[in-house]
Amino acid sequence: MSGIKPDPELQRRQAALFISGIDTGKLDGIPGTATDRAYNEFAKRMGIDPKDKAAINAALDAKIADPEVRDRFVRLIASTPKPSREDITALQCCLKEDGKNMSRSTTTAGLMDGVPGDETNAAMRESRRRPPSVSEWNRYVSPENQALFQAGGALAGRFHNAADGQQVAAAPAQPAPTVERTPSVVAQWLTPGAKQQ
Repeated sequence: MSGIKPDPELQRRQAALFISGIDTGKLDGIPGTATDRAYNEFAKRMGIDPKDKAAINAALDAKIADPEVRDRFVRLIASTPKPSREDITALQCCLKEDGKNMSRSTTTAGLMDGVPGDETNAAMRESRRRPPSVSEWNRYVSPENQALFQAGGALAGRFHNAADGQQVAAAPAQPAPTVERTPSVVAQWLTPGAKQQ
């Protein structure tokens, strides 16, 4: 396939397929049989006509544009001991989509290089510091403790700091929410003086 010019937009869509758990082969921005199979698999999963490339591209663009999808992937790769080159390439596409400066990780053709350098690591650390969204909290926290998250930004900040292993700040000058039982570590982080059961 020499002679085909790599396309950064195709690499971005290959990354969206990769994030969706579909094997695209290399995330190189070059169309091929693996990318075609991945497009067909994605179309089948999404209920899109496999011949409607515009609809497939729109769905892939929406996938990688979704901040929650990108954030989950960044957190997943950050916790992976030895990510593959494709993992790093997809991560760089997510970080670039997130507005991070990825100029040193970009090849002359405008593609992400898949090399975990200082720029990629710094952008990943910065992304991990962003607090989880409310919908993420709702998914990971038991229903009886979801009320704790409704208490406002001060509690959200305390959850985020504790999740990153930083020292938890003192309770805000408002009454602390009460929890009858403490089923999760999150509730213990949020409830000052809670005892582990």
